This record gives sequence, structure tokens and C-alpha cells, in this order.
Amino acid sequence: MYNIIKKYADRININDIDVFAKKNNIVLNSKELNIIYENLHNNLDLILNDSDQVFNKIKKDIREDNYNKIYELFNKYKKRYKNYL
Repeated sequence: MYNIIKKYADRININDIDVFAKKNNIVLNSKELNIIYENLHNNLDLILNDSDQVFNKIKKDIREDNYNKIYELFNKYKKRYKNYL
């Protein structure tokens, strides 16, 4: 299953992140978009296995309201798809 997630994540671009965020009432600035994009592409293993480490690292660079929404959304999907991870 990891390979499927990895292939999908590799195809995600900044615009995909922006559209998904907006659909979830999260408006990201370009810095925040880049931080999320870079972490998705460079730290996917860590995101899937120790997401708190990644979230702690980006917390200072994402506006608090956005950080809270992203964290909540991530945990919602992680719980929903935990059997596939």
C-alpha cells in the first residue's frame, strides 16, 4: 500500500494542495504551500510513521489557524485510512 501512496504523493503539485486546502476552508499563502509541498515530497515516510515530528517542525512556519485546521484534517484522514497505512 505504501507504494500506491508514494506514487500518488509524487504526482501532487502545489496547485493540488491549494485546491484541496480551499475545499477544506484553509487559505494558504505561498510560503505555507511551499512548506507543505516540500514536506510531502521529502518527508512522506516520516509523515506516515511519525507525523507529530513533522507537524512540530512546521508549526512555527504556518499560521496558527491554518496549522490547527491542517492538523485536524490530517488526523481525520489518518484515522479514516489507518487500516491502509
